[in-house]
Amino acid sequence: MRLILILLPACLFAQASSLAVDLRRDSLAECAAAPIADVLEGADEWLQTYERNGPDPHARPPYLTLARFYALKAIRTEEIPTLLEKGVRELSAPGSYTQARTHGNSPFEDDIERALAANVYTQIRLYDKAGELLARTGKTVDHTNAAELDMGKARIFEALRFQYWDGMTRLAIAQGRKDDALTWEHAILTNRNNVASPSLIEEHRQIAQQLWKELGRSDDFQKWLSGE
Repeated sequence: MRLILILLPACLFAQASSLAVDLRRDSLAECAAAPIADVLEGADEWLQTYERNGPDPHARPPYLTLARFYALKAIRTEEIPTLLEKGVRELSAPGSYTQARTHGNSPFEDDIERALAANVYTQIRLYDKAGELLARTGKTVDHTNAAELDMGKARIFEALRFQYWDGMTRLAIAQGRKDDALTWEHAILTNRNNVASPSLIEEHRQIAQQLWKELGRSDDFQKWLSGE
């Protein structure tokens, strides 16, 4: 099951003078397809530069992006927990990049990042950590009235809601809670305001159908989706 990632920035940073690949404008998928040695060189430079200069409200921290990339490629796995801890801690730090954006023109970005980090925790089987982050994100989802948001903020909220439901689905599957996972899939597939790409929705449809089969459901899948 591939890692779902949305609203990600450029995946890695490399100085212009470096021989490493400059991936500031590339997607995570493009990074994954690049020569691994070049990507790792860029990753190391980004991390070293950031930690040498200290937190900057104008510079995105490398921690969570690197954790996602390493988990995606199944490399440097021993570094992932520390990267996640540093990244999650900085999400709520006063004056941090994410907090500046969350209180600016990107509301909910901190919770979106927590949900994405939760998916990595699920991948590395630290389920309690994943659950803690998703519980915090879930409070934002539950306490937000989308009808009170303007169009732009409402779309970002829908991105958050999708990422939260996606994270809950994957955590439930990892823990063997297939009925719970199917409930979250129903929420994803019946949300008329979904902003996720068609390919992501189709992936979740396939996951839901597989869960349906594994649970031995005999009723009609389409009727279940339509609420009939």
